[in-house]
Formats: sequence, C-alpha cells, structure tokens
Amino acid sequence: MEEGAFLALAAGLEEKSEHPLAEAIMEYTGAKGIAPARMEEFVSVPGRGVKGKMERRVVFCRKSGDDGRAEYFPGKSAGTAGCSGG
Repeated sequence: MEEGAFLALAAGLEEKSEHPLAEAIMEYTGAKGIAPARMEEFVSVPGRGVKGKMERRVVFCRKSGDDGRAEYFPGKSAGTAGCSGG
C-alpha cells in the first residue's frame, strides 16, 4: 500500500478518536495535505484501538500485539487493512 493511501486510512479512522495519538496523526497528515478517507462506520474499543468501514472493507488501527479477536472487533468484511501501534 502506498504511504499516502495508508495515511489517509489512518486519518479517516483517527479523526473521530479522542486518543492523543489520533491528534498527532491528524496533525501530521494535515501538514502533508493528506485528506482523511471517508469512513462509513466508526467504533472505538477503549484500550484496543479503532475500527471503521470503507467501501465494504473493515479497516482498523489497533494496539500492537492485539490479535484483533472478534470480541474486540466484531463483524465480517470483504477484506481488511490495518495498522499497529504501541
């Protein structure tokens, strides 16, 4: 995945989040002129990460080492893309 597309996904997820890392991601992508991807859904899982839906794909940013188990990120999708952080 190209860096700009990845950052647009991350910004699309994080623009609705209240996490301090989300603020940094939004500041960084804004400075680079990268528009957030439009998410159809947004779910924040405290202590785990965030999940959204874009064009029938589930996308997520989750805590590093989290295996994305169904109890934290429920739902089926046509495909997934994601990022990890510590």
